[in-house]
Amino acid sequence: MVLSRRFLIFAGAVIAASTAYGSITTDKLIIKGNSARPGIETNAPIPIRHFLEQLNGSYTVNPLKGDYSGKVFLVGGTSARQINLPQPSPKLAGYRYTFINDVDHNLVIYCSNSKLYFADSAGSWIGSYLRIETLDKKKGVVISLICNGSYWYLESISPNFPFTRS
Repeated sequence: MVLSRRFLIFAGAVIAASTAYGSITTDKLIIKGNSARPGIETNAPIPIRHFLEQLNGSYTVNPLKGDYSGKVFLVGGTSARQINLPQPSPKLAGYRYTFINDVDHNLVIYCSNSKLYFADSAGSWIGSYLRIETLDKKKGVVISLICNGSYWYLESISPNFPFTRS
C-alpha cells in the first residue's frame, strides 16, 4: 500500500506519511510517559534504549509493579543475592529480562516449581536455580531470560562464566 503525503495522528503526535518509501517518517516522535514508565523520544528509525534499574540485594521481579518486559537490572550489593522470577503465565509470554552482576559476589536466578529451562552443548535442563557462584569471574556476567508462557528460557549468558544449575 502506498501512502499519500498526509499527516497522520499516532499517539497524539502528528506524523508525515511519505510516498517515497510507502512508510511513516518523522523528524522526531515523542510519546510522553512518567517517571515510573518513561516514554519514547527518538528520531526514526527507533533505537532501543534500555533503562537500568540498580538493585542492592535480593529482588523479586513483579511485572504488576513496573517491571516491564525488556527491563535491565544492574545487580549490586555486598553479599550473595537472589533474583526471584514470577511464575510463567500466558500473560508473561514474550517478556524478557536481563540481569548484570555488578559486583564480585554470588548471584542466583530463581523460579520455583522448576520453571527455568536451559540448553547447551551438554544437553537441556529444567530446574529452579541458576547460580553464578565461583571463586572468581562473577562480576560482569550478563544473563537474559525470556518467557514463553510456560517456562523462563535462559536466552543467553555471558561466555566463559562458570555457573551451576539445579
